[in-house]
Amino acid sequence: MNATDSRVPSVTRRGQAALNAAISEPHAQAQPPSSNSSTAKAPRATQQSSPPARLLQVHYAKVDDSAAGSYGLLFFGKPKSMPTTLAERIANRLTTKMQGSQHGVTSLHMSYLVFTPQRLAESACLRDAVDCFCSAWSDFQSREPRGELIALPQYGKALRSVRRALLSPSEALKTETLAAITIMERACTLFDRQNSVSIHLKGIVQLILNKGPPDLTDDLDVAVSNESHSALMPTWVYGESVAFLTKSPWKEVLDECAISHSRLQGLDWKFLSLDDALILYGYAKGIPERRKEFQELFLGPVSDQTKDSSIALMNQLMPVYNHVAELAAQARVKGLEVGELTESPNPGGLTKMRYSFISALLALTFQAMIVGQMNMLHMLIQLNKLGGDDPELGASLWAQYRSAAQDFWKFLPYFYELESVVAWHFLPSLCLTWEAAEEEREQEAILNMVQYMDSYLRRWSKEPNIIKISILETAKLLTGRRPDLAIL
Repeated sequence: MNATDSRVPSVTRRGQAALNAAISEPHAQAQPPSSNSSTAKAPRATQQSSPPARLLQVHYAKVDDSAAGSYGLLFFGKPKSMPTTLAERIANRLTTKMQGSQHGVTSLHMSYLVFTPQRLAESACLRDAVDCFCSAWSDFQSREPRGELIALPQYGKALRSVRRALLSPSEALKTETLAAITIMERACTLFDRQNSVSIHLKGIVQLILNKGPPDLTDDLDVAVSNESHSALMPTWVYGESVAFLTKSPWKEVLDECAISHSRLQGLDWKFLSLDDALILYGYAKGIPERRKEFQELFLGPVSDQTKDSSIALMNQLMPVYNHVAELAAQARVKGLEVGELTESPNPGGLTKMRYSFISALLALTFQAMIVGQMNMLHMLIQLNKLGGDDPELGASLWAQYRSAAQDFWKFLPYFYELESVVAWHFLPSLCLTWEAAEEEREQEAILNMVQYMDSYLRRWSKEPNIIKISILETAKLLTGRRPDLAIL
């Protein structure tokens, strides 16, 4: 939240009731909320104490200045004069590179960057982390990579700078230090072929645990904490190392960060109400627990209780699935009505129609709704087999899974319009559609997309048969059908 308004908006009673119905009480049939509630307007930009004269201006609406850059739905004015200090030069470099990046590398999980330039003068490690990120970005844009990320001199300098900050009593627990490590995680996720991102995720876990919950009056702290939370959420399935995030006081504060996050980004999506967003957020947080219950049945020894337990878990999952599916259908209709999502003919493509979005972040939100359905349908299909294998129910679940996958395939033309390292964020979700590909042309389209997504990072094999195995194993891992691999 803004320093000028430290009050955190509370969850509406209707939204909390719907969230509880969908998440906390899975046996109850949840009713989807109406989309009449409107999202509060974005707060004004926070005024920082550090010298802002030569730094960027942040606008929460589109601007006509053709020299202005954009980040997602946030827009930046150009610096007012030539930078003189090191902090100003790095801030200028960052904002210059972010111009026109609505669908670029900063369009996903980097909302904190808008609050970063004002803080560079306060932290050497943050300056070095931003400089490293910009250097890696330049390497990517050159299309002639000089080598691995770890070979960049800026990478080694940033690591040493972060290490010094962590050893300093006055620097170790600062928000700027957490922001520096988070930016390094993004640099590795986006540009590192060695995939050393887990090292930085470990650092994030330890630092936020020692630092404590974010200060809700500090925009940078809120944004960094929320994006770190998003980065760590998929790792919950790998162990208990981040279990503290689901307990008090972390749970309550992070929930409030999630609520205020769209306001910090200046988002005003008309297709999704605050209550709807809370339901999706609650579902996402509940995935690890459901997967764990499913794994115990699917991977565990078969006993006399397996059938009854499988049916009981199905009865818990089905109303949640129905709720998410209905919410996704409503959001799709609303998104098309207001023009934030468009559907157009796709002659000669895998699907007859294709989707386009006003931003990559919006695309990620829409695909999360579809992925949530596919994730649950995978589990429901297997639970039906364990619970007695009702053929009619099995056929119905499979038809719904294939329909969801076909809807996801409408994203494929849009993915080709994204930079490969941005499209790569959607690769795990694409893997969930693999088993629905009943035709050779469908499998070929998925293989081609995986190769495009991985064209810069080159983390996957180029051999089609090996790619097929990797896709299937990824899908099984994401849906709990294979043992987890601990990364934290």
